[in-house]
Amino acid sequence: MFKQFYIFYRQCTIVHKIILFNLLIFVLQSILQLIFWTVHLRELFQAGIQNLYLPLLAKAFVLKPYTLLTYQFMHATDGISHIFFNMLSLFVFAPLFTVFQTEKRILPLYLMSGIFAGLVTILAYHFLPILAEQNQTQYLLGASASVIAILVAATTFSPHFQVSIFGVFTIKILYVTLFYVLIFMSSLPFENHGGHISHLAGILFGFLYVKFFQGGFDLLGWMVNVIDRSVAWFDRMTAPKSKLKVVRQAGDTEAESDSYFFDAQDELNRILDKINRSGFESLTKTERDFLASQSHDHK
Repeated sequence: MFKQFYIFYRQCTIVHKIILFNLLIFVLQSILQLIFWTVHLRELFQAGIQNLYLPLLAKAFVLKPYTLLTYQFMHATDGISHIFFNMLSLFVFAPLFTVFQTEKRILPLYLMSGIFAGLVTILAYHFLPILAEQNQTQYLLGASASVIAILVAATTFSPHFQVSIFGVFTIKILYVTLFYVLIFMSSLPFENHGGHISHLAGILFGFLYVKFFQGGFDLLGWMVNVIDRSVAWFDRMTAPKSKLKVVRQAGDTEAESDSYFFDAQDELNRILDKINRSGFESLTKTERDFLASQSHDHK
């Protein structure tokens, strides 16, 4: 079972992994909500799950700073429309971004734009009089800000890039983005104030990221490196190992070891998958040395 899941995981793109992770959390959340509801404890479930939502009152947020990350993967469970449209938009918009940058930058952009949007929304609830006067804690949840940031980043790279709408007609990506901006701005005074503020903040971050990047300053570079190293570590920890036993002989120039398990073909496949997924520059020195040794052996 684990090996089958691992193979499926390796074959997924980063976008598919983000969507899958959101869906798994949504399903788990829905199942738990149903269980608590059947025993008349739905209120207890809501009180517990809110610990993963982003509180918009500063005094509540300082006690739960981790929610800047967790809220981005939480969605309303009173229906499927919230997660459905967010994941559909991510599925559609992310490939537009990869036209201009590698796919490995999607997750850092997703996370950083969500963090930025969350902080801006908290500040808005603190400084905007119309929102600051609300004493009851409001919560923010969902991937909308992150998704719209990805669309705006693609738009900022090339505003006149043509996109196909339902395969019927093409339109400049700039007009698609302006349509979303108009919706968020026009809806702000009426409902879901925190949500629309976060959307506008996501738009701002997507724009600023590209402008800074074009100016030589990479807002996401540090997170790209952190994620690359984390993925490399996870791949090493979870890579299936064969039963081939290799024993080092005394006198080897490298440090001696009694034995170790290693499957060169599996490791080669893993590295090739990583190159396909994140580019050659994402490889560690050890992985590059291994790839070079394999190329030499097959000459």
